[in-house]
Amino acid sequence: LALIDEVATAHVPLAIQRGVGLVWEARTDVTLAGEPESLKLLFSNLWSNALDFAPEGSAITVALRRIGPEAVFTLRDTGPGVSDFALPQLGTRFFSLPRPRDGRRGSGLGLAIVRQAAALHGGSVAFEQASPGLLVTLRLPL
Repeated sequence: LALIDEVATAHVPLAIQRGVGLVWEARTDVTLAGEPESLKLLFSNLWSNALDFAPEGSAITVALRRIGPEAVFTLRDTGPGVSDFALPQLGTRFFSLPRPRDGRRGSGLGLAIVRQAAALHGGSVAFEQASPGLLVTLRLPL
């Protein structure tokens, strides 16, 4: 939990600048098994992506729960979401969608890093429509 809080805190200035809040639905104290720097990069990419797509005045909703032998972290923004054709491509290297603020595209590596880091830690990441927005579910072993 401390690692996730550290990464979230590092993104607070950008969230304030963009007028985006953070709402914790659930916070269970968990200890993740894995390499701390890789996990920080994973969570940092999730936060950055959500902030890129969350509209001004909205909130990113997150939760951390223990479900069996896993930590389950969910993150939801209320941005434009992802079209059905693009949803399966999320987390694929070099696939990127235009950012709502300025229309620019990212490198397409952020969510690919999330997917790879989750897999290297024995976990997984899934993306689904949240209507509005996108829901990301990250599962990592405890």
